[in-house]
Amino acid sequence: MAMICKVFGHKWNGCTCKRCSKRRDEQHDWNGCKCILCGKTRDEQHDWNECACTRCGKEKEQAQHDWNGCTCARCGKRRYTGHKYRRLNNIPVINGYISASKSQPLIVVCTICGREYRLTSPAICPKCYHPCTVDYEGFGQDTSYKKHIKCTNCDYSTSYSVNDSY
Repeated sequence: MAMICKVFGHKWNGCTCKRCSKRRDEQHDWNGCKCILCGKTRDEQHDWNECACTRCGKEKEQAQHDWNGCTCARCGKRRYTGHKYRRLNNIPVINGYISASKSQPLIVVCTICGREYRLTSPAICPKCYHPCTVDYEGFGQDTSYKKHIKCTNCDYSTSYSVNDSY
């Protein structure tokens, strides 16, 4: 609190003191759901644009987003699916998949939202950069077996034979 407010008291402009900027929870100047003086919001008089309030950003219940990949074109909300990735480093594709680790992650960026990801999965799809499942056929019966790689996102798959003879 400013010294002048201690001596003479606050000079209120609605909910905010003109002298020291102290706020109080009364006499707000509401523009729909948001106070134009302090930015406080209330849960009434929202201005909905299908999925979110244009004033405060609150998401509407059962919102109907207009998804462009991972981002809503109307409100800007992001989701965890729908990314379109581009590789930033050059880990090679060997046997039809990318093998990354914590010490050598695959770094990708979403071309829609710009978010960067460090992927450390031992099997990554070379088309969409999502993790793959790995299944083995004939493993434990002999020194050779078949390895099946299948993407969990785009249904890309590849297989190759492995011979672990010493």
